[in-house]
Amino acid sequence: MPIGLLWHDQPMKRFDRYVGFVSPPASFDITPQQFLSLCADPVGIVQHLSHYPGAAYDSPSAEPERRLSHLRDGIAGLRDAHAEIVLQVGGYWSMPYIGNIESARELQDELTDEYGVTVILNWVALADAPVEVGAKRISIAAGYYRPSWTAASVDFIATAGFDVMWSGDIIDQGLVADEAEKLEIEAATRWDYPNQIVQGACIGAAEAAPDCDAICQIGAGMRTSYVVAEVEAQTGKPLVATDLAAHWAVMRAAGLRSRPGFGRLLDTLA
Repeated sequence: MPIGLLWHDQPMKRFDRYVGFVSPPASFDITPQQFLSLCADPVGIVQHLSHYPGAAYDSPSAEPERRLSHLRDGIAGLRDAHAEIVLQVGGYWSMPYIGNIESARELQDELTDEYGVTVILNWVALADAPVEVGAKRISIAAGYYRPSWTAASVDFIATAGFDVMWSGDIIDQGLVADEAEKLEIEAATRWDYPNQIVQGACIGAAEAAPDCDAICQIGAGMRTSYVVAEVEAQTGKPLVATDLAAHWAVMRAAGLRSRPGFGRLLDTLA
């Protein structure tokens, strides 16, 4: 009997779940690759990265309608590609259209209903993650963020009810000399900061607020999954971050397990 006639007797499903990622434009975003290294179950992934001429990150109020349209296009395309869950990646890029935690949750629900797939906004995930590890008082490592980006982000996080005990970027922490050095690093690494800077920023945030319940690292270009074990071992504090929160939220929504050893947040799903 031809093999083709037997396929329905043993239907093949290569992956447990199918996940899509809408990445910020003009960024070599490795979130999907990072996700596969953290997830213990078979998962299929696909990424949407739009052509967005003139993409600029310098103003928290820049082009909210255009940015949201970029997100909608990505969700629609991933939905049509049969993704079951779609993650919007990155924090600062989405800041113009989220405002506060209440509006962000409303938008997340609206998009989920509109497109018929589970949509996760990275900022909502970051607001939910500290709760998962029992944190109320947080110290914010703003990483490569510019001062205006940090201010807008801290204001947003405060709307979620957290007590922000300290916040500062890697210039404040003495890890780089000035913004020019940030620009050099970003150009050289495609917005993927070296592990030693990421680790130093997280540890420094814990040292700046020793009574905090958790360290909160913001900025998707700080890939904390590579250093989370060392940071938590040295500080005794759980680390929640833009990337870790995103991976955790997707796995939780999809019913997937994380690989052990990537910090307290992801270990809740191990």
